[in-house]
Amino acid sequence: MPLHIRDLRALEGPNIYYSVPGVKLQVWADRDISTTIGDAIKQWAQQVGVVIGALQHDVQQEDEGYLITTTWTTPLPNVGERIAEGAIQDLQAAETQDEDYSHDDALFDAIGERRREEPSLAQLQLYAEARYRDLPMFPVGNGKLMFGSGSRGYVFDPSILSLGMTATIPWEQIGTIPVVAVTGTNGKTTTTRLIAHIVGSTGKRVGRTDTDGIVIGSTTVEQGDWAGWGGARRVLTDPQVDVAVLETSRGGILQRGLGFSSCDVGVVTNISADHLGEFGVETPEQMAAVKGVVVLATKPDGHVVLNADDPIVLALRQWSSAPLILFSRDADNRAVAEHLAESGAAVRSTATAVEVSFGQQSGQIPLADIPITFGGAATHNVENVLAAVAACLGLGLDLPTIAAGLKTFVPDATHNANRLNVFERDGAAVVFDYAHNVAGVTALARFGQQLLQRHGERGAAGDDAAKTGRLIFVLGGPGDRGDDQIREIGRLAGAAADLVLLHEEERYLRGREPGEITELYRAGAVAGAGSPDRIKAFPDELAALDAALAEVQTGDVVLVAAHAERDRMLERLQRWASQ
Repeated sequence: MPLHIRDLRALEGPNIYYSVPGVKLQVWADRDISTTIGDAIKQWAQQVGVVIGALQHDVQQEDEGYLITTTWTTPLPNVGERIAEGAIQDLQAAETQDEDYSHDDALFDAIGERRREEPSLAQLQLYAEARYRDLPMFPVGNGKLMFGSGSRGYVFDPSILSLGMTATIPWEQIGTIPVVAVTGTNGKTTTTRLIAHIVGSTGKRVGRTDTDGIVIGSTTVEQGDWAGWGGARRVLTDPQVDVAVLETSRGGILQRGLGFSSCDVGVVTNISADHLGEFGVETPEQMAAVKGVVVLATKPDGHVVLNADDPIVLALRQWSSAPLILFSRDADNRAVAEHLAESGAAVRSTATAVEVSFGQQSGQIPLADIPITFGGAATHNVENVLAAVAACLGLGLDLPTIAAGLKTFVPDATHNANRLNVFERDGAAVVFDYAHNVAGVTALARFGQQLLQRHGERGAAGDDAAKTGRLIFVLGGPGDRGDDQIREIGRLAGAAADLVLLHEEERYLRGREPGEITELYRAGAVAGAGSPDRIKAFPDELAALDAALAEVQTGDVVLVAAHAERDRMLERLQRWASQ
């Protein structure tokens, strides 16, 4: 077939193409038919009765043909998907000269969906009023709508309009709740949880989304990965929520767009070479453009928080219409110094403290008073703390409140499950973490080596005989990374650890053959360790963990990178620590 759909998505919020909903259609063809595709889409939109705009094409040569990406805006993106499907089916039928083909059924289905989704004239008048007042509108189920958001929103049943009744909307009482959006490659979840905890300590009811679920106040209402469009909508339409803190993943942005039209504080933690090769994102710079949608969505009177130690993230400052708060683990960071000289705001760390310069607020918070940093040994969590402090300042919290909140955020399974949870027994320690990419494994190994010094010094440099404690790495991960990245993760573990215990989970193969991920990790680990004798493989995470706990001795530190069986592994570690 010389023409087929490669990707088709209804983008229901701000996205990498537009600041409003739209559609992305990507097709492969044996020739450049972008103009023909555009004409077919316009014709279908006219027949269905849907407004579209800003139609554009990107054409790239690929596989002896052309990869044609067509995008357009529309207030009804789900109907836009139907339009795209119909247009391409028409072109395919014309290409094959299929005389029996008719698009009538598909057209009638698209028209039917348009009629179901299209608001009435009376609803459009309410929408116009809400837009004038800069209020968002969200479907909340059962055909009802919310004007505004969270505890400041108003739920309205538009069915009364079809009865000829007049809607009385208390516009002056409706408002929006503050929204914090946190994106980046690593540290999103911990930063999100830190912000939510600090804000929650003020008495506000926080709605939080992350890759482990949705939490309203202290109650988990959904489990699983909700760091996308659906999670944001669930929080923003909950009338109990006073503040929304939303982890915002690249997958969510690329697949459906943002679940909100704007945010008050946008945070970008860092950008590294992870998840490349998916959805057309091939380079860290392209990934930054995806994450940068959060920067573009930040209100001009809000704040954008950027990592000044990451040049790719720092470059996003050109995208911001809001004031910047830069953060850095380098007290002498040049960009931060220049920003402060221009009366900008920044949060930095020294070897012993977090330093704040934000308008009239300035001061320090000792790292010793921030449990999640382990006195500064967990350098990646120092970075997460800096981002969280900056976000809370952007929300209007004062420094003493922020410091008090940080002091009560403990790195355990209650406050920050699956992120650097430490279990100790008989002079040994097990660190349980979600490390799943090069940056995460690097940070985990660095922390393990720091912790090892507390649980058994290695003795003089290079004197293996003097070692009294070992570093043991339980390693596995998802298969949707490139071969080189998986091997590099294995090499990092092999170079850092005395013993590497590999594992593999069937539901994390993600297109790979059983055993393939383990062999890639093994190849990297052997290269890092210099010997295959220090590398062992197990059928799954639990078996690898059991082997590590059977192996551990006084002074040892075990690093566990866990993914599929995190809850069961946490239970096992809690039992081990209490014995």
